Amino acid sequence: MLEEDGTISGIVSSSCVIAIHDESLAVTDVLSPKELICVKNNRVKDAAKTIVKHGVYHIVVLDDGAVVGMLSSMDIIKVYAED
Repeated sequence: MLEEDGTISGIVSSSCVIAIHDESLAVTDVLSPKELICVKNNRVKDAAKTIVKHGVYHIVVLDDGAVVGMLSSMDIIKVYAED
């Protein structure tokens, strides 16, 4: 979720939506923790640990506070599977 100043306050993941069956809830009620964000020059290993720790498949990648992409568990697998 983006705040008015452009900062990210959390992520709504598919696991958040699947776990919640109350249609009256607001987005802010189901946000994943802000820890699901990494900086573009973080180590891949640290990003992988975040993905595993939170049981998600994607995390947001930032550069100087701006969103520059998403990192998926498949992206990480590709890095380690390269010959």
